[in-house]
Amino acid sequence: MSSFLKMLRQSFCPVSRATSQALDDIFMQSHCGRAITNMTGRILTINDRLIDYTHGSKIKTLNDLQAWFQDSETFIAIRESGENGHHAEDIIEITTKDQKHWFQVSVTPVREIAGMLHWRVDDITAKQSLDVVLRAERARLMDFADQAPLGFLTVDSNGSIVYANATLRLWLKKRADKMDDLNVTDLFENVAIQNGVIDIPSPAQLHLSKDKFMDVSIISQLVSENEGRNLTQMIIADSDQSEDMANTKSYNRFQTFFDEAPLGIALVDKDSSMLEVNAQLDNLIDPTRSIVDGSILKDIVVDDVDSAHSLKLFYDAFEKQFFEDKPFDLTLKTYEGTMPVQMYARMIKDKNQAVLHFIDVSKQKSIEKQFSQSQKMQAVGQLAGGVAHDFNNLLTAMIGYCDLLLLRHKPSDASFSDVMQIKQNANRAANLVRQLLAFSRQQTLQPKRLDPSEILTELSHLLRRLIGPNIDLKLKHTDDMGYIRADQGQLEQVMINLVVNARDAMDGKGDLTVHVGTETTSEKTLVSGDTQPPGDWVTIAVEDTGSGISKDNLARIFDPFFTTKAVGAGTGLGLATVYGIVRQTGGYVHVDSTIDKGTTFTLYFPRNDEETKSDIKQSAKKPVADLTGTAHIVLVEDEDAVRSFSKRALANKGYQVTDFPDGMDAKDWFDAGNDAPDLLITDVIMPEIDGPTLAKHVRKLHPDLKIIFVSGYTEEKFKKELGEDVHFLPKPFSLQQLAAKVKDVLG
Repeated sequence: MSSFLKMLRQSFCPVSRATSQALDDIFMQSHCGRAITNMTGRILTINDRLIDYTHGSKIKTLNDLQAWFQDSETFIAIRESGENGHHAEDIIEITTKDQKHWFQVSVTPVREIAGMLHWRVDDITAKQSLDVVLRAERARLMDFADQAPLGFLTVDSNGSIVYANATLRLWLKKRADKMDDLNVTDLFENVAIQNGVIDIPSPAQLHLSKDKFMDVSIISQLVSENEGRNLTQMIIADSDQSEDMANTKSYNRFQTFFDEAPLGIALVDKDSSMLEVNAQLDNLIDPTRSIVDGSILKDIVVDDVDSAHSLKLFYDAFEKQFFEDKPFDLTLKTYEGTMPVQMYARMIKDKNQAVLHFIDVSKQKSIEKQFSQSQKMQAVGQLAGGVAHDFNNLLTAMIGYCDLLLLRHKPSDASFSDVMQIKQNANRAANLVRQLLAFSRQQTLQPKRLDPSEILTELSHLLRRLIGPNIDLKLKHTDDMGYIRADQGQLEQVMINLVVNARDAMDGKGDLTVHVGTETTSEKTLVSGDTQPPGDWVTIAVEDTGSGISKDNLARIFDPFFTTKAVGAGTGLGLATVYGIVRQTGGYVHVDSTIDKGTTFTLYFPRNDEETKSDIKQSAKKPVADLTGTAHIVLVEDEDAVRSFSKRALANKGYQVTDFPDGMDAKDWFDAGNDAPDLLITDVIMPEIDGPTLAKHVRKLHPDLKIIFVSGYTEEKFKKELGEDVHFLPKPFSLQQLAAKVKDVLG
């Protein structure tokens, strides 16, 4: 982003460093994907969200982005509009790994710089999925109305026809293809229109053609308001069929239509007593009896605040004998539990009765909840990532200066224990930040090829001490073992969190079984809001005999800060951390629980038996005893306390250190033609020029220069941009870790 801001400064106005950093933060930490492109289609900058959307694809040009959108004609049209100087936006549907995704893509020309475009990409998959469900429900209702043996007609305040169902259009035959040109006065005589309300006396004659009529009865005329205009909705019956409906085939058709409707229907009087209900509603509430027998509307509605408020609005509207075209949100009592519904009401004024339609919105509510949950998780993840950088700087300084003090204060010194207390509490704070980052999937990982069985065998002694003597820990392995690619420390953290969680659920006694195996899946599976693709997996199952997890809590166990433990007994980050680490590793978490019987957490990791050069190199490493050196190091860090500590720590080890407070000063130093140092250590997030931008520039001058990035963020994206020859030191770090990393990189 800094290059873009620099162009802006040079083009039309000066921008302070503080403003530049603020714009950087807004762009890079935006909840949507963003990118800036120039007139040649090269991407000048791209934020993390868009990189996440593209699953780490190498997006360097607009052609790359177009290819990721699967050469979408829609994207090409948006691009052409932007390149012609116009704002454009549209929705693009793509399929990745057998999953459908929808993105809202927009482009806005940057007026101050010719050819430069600002791209915004929003993932609207959850919203589109909800719209698909709603459209499907509407389609079912439209089909239901079209198949009715009655005519349904909706007209506006001027008498223009808004809707006619298939039955009415069939009656009108040749006139049906001209419905848009017809007025209600073309269909009936003696039509009264007063204050936007249509009234047709019943019985009436329906004009089928110039000299052909059909005797009909207007069963009901309902008036509603939609978007500021009155709509009159009529139900029309063939008079020849309605004279003796109770004893005719037509009545049987209507009764079948009524009972087989894909939604609950009820007729209630002014006291909201149930006069008639269809089979769908009857069976839903209580299959053993008819709810018409003395029941009132309030009897079948859950007594909660939202439903009570909706009922009050319903009664008030009934009293006024006018219902707006808006649903009442209620929760019904059903024989299986409860069900959220939207209730639509229509008035039958001449009988002082109302027809109620109950539409099941369980699926919609579930999707809305998932969408809201994903937004909340995204917000917490962004907060965690934003806090981590500044907080890790503080912790690095605290831990570092404690290490410098410990060089002067030996264990026999009275101040030694005080300094150690400060360092230990700083490390505890660092672990808390790591948990937050693990939840948001932004923590630093050092993945390598691992055998889960070996890791668990080595960890079993610690696990047994954690669970106590009254819990029997059993480790089981299958013969066909596989490897996974994961960070060993984070995998151990996952197992510790799950085992401690199981211990607390068993109240200190019971059986705990950890089973490592393999599994091949052939179909997609929906798990914890994610879709697990088919593939080969290594599984780790942690099974306890504890109290189990209730259905309500099961939906929230991975939420950060959610805990069922007493106040002060837990942070609520244990399972959130497990979920974050496993998902960042490419795995999935399955949960099965039965109250009073126990819970099983099953982790699915992609099987990866291939050994890479990096794995061989890591296994060949030996501990470094001598951490001293004489090399020349350039240190770039915008946090004064961290830079001061790092410089002192390296100088104490014998290194020659040249330090800079920001990337711009370091760039100027390299551009001045100074001799290449042996090593560049740079922070990642800095004003004006960040670490990766500085590294790319320096690599052009000194291609073989060794570089260490320092950050609280993940290292994978830097390797994708700068190649495998990139080293990483996660914050916060100690003096020992800094010296060891430098020695390891310099060789």
